[in-house]
Parts: sequence; structure tokens; C-alpha cells
Amino acid sequence: MLNKLKVVLSDLSRGVSLIVAPRGTGTTVTFNIPGRVAIGLVIVAGVILGALAFSGYTYIRLTLLSVELSKLRRENGILRSQVKKMDEIRAEIAEIDRMRRQIESWAGVTPPEAGMEHAEERTYVYVPLWPRRYSYDIMRQAYLYRTGDIQGMISPASGWVSRWFSDEAEGVKGHPGVDIVAATGTPVRCALDGEVVFAGWDDIYGNVVRVQHNDSIATVYGHNDEILVKEGEWVARGEVIAKVGNTGRSTAPHLHFEVQKNGIAEDPGLYVNLGRGKLLGN
Repeated sequence: MLNKLKVVLSDLSRGVSLIVAPRGTGTTVTFNIPGRVAIGLVIVAGVILGALAFSGYTYIRLTLLSVELSKLRRENGILRSQVKKMDEIRAEIAEIDRMRRQIESWAGVTPPEAGMEHAEERTYVYVPLWPRRYSYDIMRQAYLYRTGDIQGMISPASGWVSRWFSDEAEGVKGHPGVDIVAATGTPVRCALDGEVVFAGWDDIYGNVVRVQHNDSIATVYGHNDEILVKEGEWVARGEVIAKVGNTGRSTAPHLHFEVQKNGIAEDPGLYVNLGRGKLLGN
């Protein structure tokens, strides 16, 4: 190949004749091009062809890169969307975990090693005779709402009403108040101004407080971990009178709350907005 190129360049060095024959004239025109000029023209033509080839290659390469860049941008958008969804899922999992810990606290279920980083590695100790009233179906709406008060009374503790008032029926024992699930130590507040007429131990309600509000209405607060008032003491609406516990005939920490009229238990829902399926707050 190199030898052929040398032969061509050697021939060009002697010059080149360019013959032009216009159609139909029968005559020709000859242009004699010196060797150096011919070699220069060949070099210039080679440079131009090389530049055109390089430009074409560069254009094709840039086109392919542009297509690849567009593909990467689409994939990046998809990844960003997936990362956003993952962040939302992480936030939901964190909220569910917070709710789980709160519910465990209310129900008396505690992990023995609270400092463990991974939830799947935890083991739990459950309270014996786990009551059906603490099932997920009852407690799943716990964080959705908060209630106020009715006729001056306030809810005595923050928590979840796990068992409602019911009258005695034939062959069925009634429930004279409501049970509010809350963690041990949760403040128990007096529902209305009144005088403490009893503060002590009861075999059923454990540490119990009874407050007389007027000639007919009284409230009872049972299963307390600690009593903070004494008999004969006047207490104001909202004042902390005890702490939620698990004393007496109780299977898990909660407050038993009764409203009595003339010594007969009535539905506390007639006096306090307990709102079924809602979280109580003070």
C-alpha cells in the first residue's frame, strides 16, 4: 500500500493534465496542473475528506450519547419517584411502630430489651390472660380523633375505651362503668369539682377513689397504681387525683370510671363524650 502511494505521488510530481471536453462541441480543453499544485490539491482533498469523516463520526457519537442521556434521565425520574415512595413507606412504618409502642404501653406489653435496634430481633413478654377487649379491631382507630367534654365533665384519663357501660341482662353480668386503657402512671384527673368521700383499697377495684360532686352525682376511679388525695379533700375539675394502674381484679393497666346517680351506676357516656372508636384526651 505504501509503495503504491509512493508511485502515485511520484507521478503527481511530474504534473497533471486536466482535459475538459464539452458535450456536442467536438473540442477539448486541456489544463496543465504543476506537480506541486496537484500534490497540494490531493492533500487538501484528503484533509477535507478526513474532516468530513471525523465530523460524521462525532455527530453520530453525540446522537447516541443524547439518546443514552434521555434514557438515563427517564430512569432517574423513575428512581426518584421510587425513592419518594420508599420515604413515604418509611414514614408510615415509623408511625405504625410508634402506635405499636403506645398500644403495648397501654396494654401492659413490654419488650424486655427496649434498646435493641431491630424490631424483628425483639422478644416480648405478654400479660397472662390477655383480654379480648384489647384486640386490634378495637384499638386500630386510636390515633384518629380526640374528644371534648359534655355538661362540664371531662374524660378522666387519656387513653382508649376498651370496655363500655352495660346493664345487667338475664344471665349476663353488666358493667357499671367504662374501662380506659392507658399506661401505668398516666394521670387520673377528677371529672368535675367535688369532695373525696373515699380513697383506699377495694378487693375488686384495687386502689379506688370516689368523689361526690353534688347531692346526687358521684364518680368512681378504680384500679389505680397510686392515690394522690385523701378523704374529705376538695378537688377541682381536672386535678390529678391518682395514677393509672393494674390493682384489684385487673388483667392490664387501665382506669375503671363510673358515674353514679343516687348510688346507682349510669352510663358515663351521658355525661362525658367518650365517642366510640376514638382516643380520649384531656
